[in-house]
Amino acid sequence: MAATEPVVVLEGLGRVAGCCREGVARFLALPYAAPPIGSRRWRPPAAPEPWQITRRPPEVLNRCPQPSRVGKTFRNHRLEDNEDCLQLNLWTPAAALSVAALRNQATRPQRSRGVDEKEPSSSSAEPSSPASSRLVPVLVYIHGGGGKFHSAHAPLESGHELAAKQGLCCVHLNYRLGIFGFLAHEELSAEDVEIVKDG
Repeated sequence: MAATEPVVVLEGLGRVAGCCREGVARFLALPYAAPPIGSRRWRPPAAPEPWQITRRPPEVLNRCPQPSRVGKTFRNHRLEDNEDCLQLNLWTPAAALSVAALRNQATRPQRSRGVDEKEPSSSSAEPSSPASSRLVPVLVYIHGGGGKFHSAHAPLESGHELAAKQGLCCVHLNYRLGIFGFLAHEELSAEDVEIVKDG
């Protein structure tokens, strides 16, 4: 594994690998819902299935099918129309990953110590740098496009600069567009539990 390849654990799902550049860790195409295809098309999103091996950024990034021409995406990746598009991209200061790891370690049950073992010093529980010793604010961004166009995988939607210069954790997500996200039909309404319940 490359030194610039950060790996984190998504609770309840599995490990994901990203890349690190200029002090910013980036994770692409993280599924936040199960693929909305087949019997899941036009239904509320379902939780994604967990995975066993470390998930790495795919070469192909999916955007919701739309009438506009497929454009550019991030370097070393290509963009395609695909209904399996419920994914998000995340940029965060790399130092924040170390803080999170330390905090998680601090909350784990501690094994009992022998009589000759000393209590760990408090200085090892937190990073020494004041700039990296705090959690960072999270910005969740939903792209525009009138509900018909665009994608979180467009280079314009990169959160790299906000993470590098403003210290933000940026989460940019795809969602279903056009007929896949906004189709209105009486049979779909009849299947909607919330509509049936609330009248």
